[in-house]
Amino acid sequence: MPINFRQLEVFRAVAETRSFTRASHTLFISQSTVSQHVRELEESLGVRLFDRNRRNVALTQAGERLLEHGRAVFQLLEEAESRARTPEDPYSGKLAFGCASTTLLYHLPPILMEYAQRYPNVELRITDGTIGEVATQMWNQSLDLALVVLPFSGPGIDKEPLFEERFVIAVPSRSRWARQAKLNVEDLREERFVLHRQSQNTRKLVDRYLFKKRVTPKVVIELAETEAIKAMGFEEVLLLTGERTPQADLDYLRDAVAEAAQRFSAVTIEAFPMASDEYRVLAEAGAIGVTIYQETYEPVQYEQMHRWGPKRDYDNRLAAPARVLEGGMRTVGMGTLLGLSDPRFDSLCLYRHAMQLRRRYWQSGVSLSFPRVCPQEGGYHPPFPVDDRTLAQIIFAFRICMPDVPLVLSTREAPGFRDGMAGVGINKMSIASRTTVGGYQGSVESPDGQFQVNDGRDIETFCAMLKGKGLEPVFKNWDKVYR
Repeated sequence: MPINFRQLEVFRAVAETRSFTRASHTLFISQSTVSQHVRELEESLGVRLFDRNRRNVALTQAGERLLEHGRAVFQLLEEAESRARTPEDPYSGKLAFGCASTTLLYHLPPILMEYAQRYPNVELRITDGTIGEVATQMWNQSLDLALVVLPFSGPGIDKEPLFEERFVIAVPSRSRWARQAKLNVEDLREERFVLHRQSQNTRKLVDRYLFKKRVTPKVVIELAETEAIKAMGFEEVLLLTGERTPQADLDYLRDAVAEAAQRFSAVTIEAFPMASDEYRVLAEAGAIGVTIYQETYEPVQYEQMHRWGPKRDYDNRLAAPARVLEGGMRTVGMGTLLGLSDPRFDSLCLYRHAMQLRRRYWQSGVSLSFPRVCPQEGGYHPPFPVDDRTLAQIIFAFRICMPDVPLVLSTREAPGFRDGMAGVGINKMSIASRTTVGGYQGSVESPDGQFQVNDGRDIETFCAMLKGKGLEPVFKNWDKVYR
């Protein structure tokens, strides 16, 4: 029996919702009718398309292949219907256009809106990337035209200058340069810069100019990092640094927070302990929260793990979450490094610490994380290893005792464990994490990150898992207008 369109439509609904019940609601038919269509389709093909259990419906390999081709069929059908209903128009067809990410974000939206209104029958496909990526696609004839920063050249490519832009230096209103109409570039030797990434033509032009003036810019942040994260769909970002250094001090953090706050609804930081007034500076710059781990509440073990440096001060770190909230932050994230000491002792101390903060700062929020210390290169093994069963028990205990507190699980954990905890004890997770400087500019995570990322799934795959469990991924639950 050949496949019919209705069977394919029902199959796609079940595959995308991961549920026969939700598919029936989507299609406005009974669940028994959905089951019948799927059964007839499997019999026609002679393969099993779904693995079924009480909690979930998962595609088999055959089902994955059919879904891929089925989506193509529906796309072709939609295109055919669109073409049939569209009158003859000399300005119709497809146009592949390339540009830099910054151009797409800041220059093109009003132009594209006008273009779409003027030429409604043109299907415009936009690709953004670096000048090198756009150039490669032009040479491969994957793009019909591109808007780039000159100089730009290549075989078989025609250029037409459209407009010129003037470079200006943007400074904070409190800067000593803010009231000057002009300044000498040489005066900026000690200033911190926010610049485009080095592979972009705009950055190359700036670097070339500064090099001629014998100025080496001290770069606080490269814009590509935040733009790459924003393009992935995230609305909340965590900025992380190590201990306080001359290169990474309060001013450095303030500038990084201010830059990120222009692009994201929620900006939080994970950094060295500070005074309340310093946290207030970061809050005024746009940060809404701080994450700071005590690591272990056992004083003797803490001293053995921190033998020198400012981090050795146990009491200073213990009091830091209170200073965070005193400084006007909306939330504080807390946790221990499970494995350094008895995990049950540390978990009980974390619970009591969090409850004390909630009673004292009842208008603010607390979130809790559960990172495990894993064996490291060089032969280090945590003195109190925590297995999956123990970690799950700890998380469930916190969920029972603190039902309304966000519990966070990072990409340190394996996909299977994260999938099992989603919606049961954990209600907040990271995904697509990069732990190296500049990591979001590349497609592959470097092995030299701060910690190993064990869940390397992309956002679409991760969200599909959540939806398959009946959970709705939420990227934004706070808006910067409330800062």
